[in-house]
Amino acid sequence: MVDVDFELLDTEYYQSWKEKREINNNDIKSVLYQVGLARKNKDGELMPTRAAVLLFAKYPTNLMETKCTIRVYKYKGTIKQFKETPNLISSPKTIDGPIIELIKKAHDYILSQLESGIEMHSGFITKYKIPARAIKEAITNAVIHRDYYIKRDIEISIFEDRIEVLSPGLFPFNITKANIGKVRADGYRNDLLVKHLREFPSPPNLDRNEGVQAMRNEMHEKNLFPPLFITYPVLEDSVEVVLLNEERPTEWEKVSQYLEKNKFIDNKKAREITNIKQRDRMSKLFKKWVEQGLLEKIDNPAPRYVKYKLPTKDI
Repeated sequence: MVDVDFELLDTEYYQSWKEKREINNNDIKSVLYQVGLARKNKDGELMPTRAAVLLFAKYPTNLMETKCTIRVYKYKGTIKQFKETPNLISSPKTIDGPIIELIKKAHDYILSQLESGIEMHSGFITKYKIPARAIKEAITNAVIHRDYYIKRDIEISIFEDRIEVLSPGLFPFNITKANIGKVRADGYRNDLLVKHLREFPSPPNLDRNEGVQAMRNEMHEKNLFPPLFITYPVLEDSVEVVLLNEERPTEWEKVSQYLEKNKFIDNKKAREITNIKQRDRMSKLFKKWVEQGLLEKIDNPAPRYVKYKLPTKDI
């Protein structure tokens, strides 16, 4: 429960949700109480839940002791530089609003930025091939599955070679980076949000476990690398989705297909299946894929016996 006036929740977003559900009751307190979005405190006073504020209030981040906006950063180059003059292209953009509006505004803003591109070191302008649906699903998942007890905003970073969506909170319940998108979660971190967001007109999610698989399918159709999921121990309390703006080479297709059926691959086996003759050339590809997060390196004292695996596969 949060100490927010019900009057601040009686917005056009609440009205559209109520009409979609065909609710005729005009008493907002009664409606929210009946659907679980309001509860009584120890003194018997009715108070809205945090989910109600996130769903219906125009400026939820200003009404609660938490952070729930999206911050967008555009960087020149491929890394963040924390120098006297950071490599930010412009001031960060803060996007606020109820959840359904937050997702829409963030998606529209990101697409507008990608259309203009980012100037590369060579002077050329980056052309982004990342599909709009993949971006929307990454944003939607970050908003509805984040941990709202962590007082930090969602961060979206745009680089010349990728987009990163950082969501506060680790994977919930049984979800890991190895099974995400393949199995349903045993529960929801934000159960009320998920249940009621799907009741809006044109909801951003259908609650059918479709988001991650849709991202993978969209990236595959554009011949791009699959989305990457980075979390603990690299990130202490967050999940980051990385969408690479780079086409998959045929060598990667052969290596990744081999690793879907086998735990490890080494330089020798990789050269056999890709028809690459030079050991050094294969090593450079491995190094690049490790740096991009596509592969994980299994170290061995003898360089000849170094192996690699998919980050989504357990050892």
